[in-house]
Amino acid sequence: MKLLFVFIPLLIGTGTVFGQVKSSQYGGAGTAGRSAASGLNWFAGAGIGAQVYFGDHDKQLSLGKRLAPSFDISGGKWLNSSFGVRAGLSGFKMKGLTQNRSHSTGEVFDASRSLEKQSFNFLYAHADLLFNWTNDIYGGYDADRVYHIIPYAGIGWATGLDKPSANNLSPNIGVLQSWKLSANLDFTLDVRGNLLGDGFDGEKGGRNFEGVLATQVGLNYNFR
Repeated sequence: MKLLFVFIPLLIGTGTVFGQVKSSQYGGAGTAGRSAASGLNWFAGAGIGAQVYFGDHDKQLSLGKRLAPSFDISGGKWLNSSFGVRAGLSGFKMKGLTQNRSHSTGEVFDASRSLEKQSFNFLYAHADLLFNWTNDIYGGYDADRVYHIIPYAGIGWATGLDKPSANNLSPNIGVLQSWKLSANLDFTLDVRGNLLGDGFDGEKGGRNFEGVLATQVGLNYNFR
């Protein structure tokens, strides 16, 4: 969590540079850049969905059986119609397979390979730099625009909540899509992938990285 106090100022500083370049296109609050008059441009959102973990033995288990619930809460600020920053907290549960009984549920999957089903909880605190591609390509903010596509990249800190616990610095990339429901409210679809070090699931298998892919639907409130 302490790392966020380093990441967020860095992201805001980076975004401010972009904001100076495109200040004439300044849009305003929230995912769509809503209220230039207020100068607030803050937003907050929440989402729920599913995520899948990519560990050493997980490919032996079908994707559907590895899906686990996820959540995300976040808040941020648009610096202009194209660039914004946000900080958030996500996570919940992971499912997979283990060969050394780390986070084992006790259910045997394949006795011949000593594989058991695995489940553990984790949290991921992240800070992201957002790029509103729709506003940028179409020349700036439009109050009547309904749809926005927003690629982003960021970095965060992942923490396992069950023993054996693990902590990893974790970069992420993703795409946020939003649909305007009202002047202040958007429906969102967020797809994000982030990398973790080998052994986050309690088992080192010689791979350079493990990872998470999460998809969430939610609502975003834009402060005017």
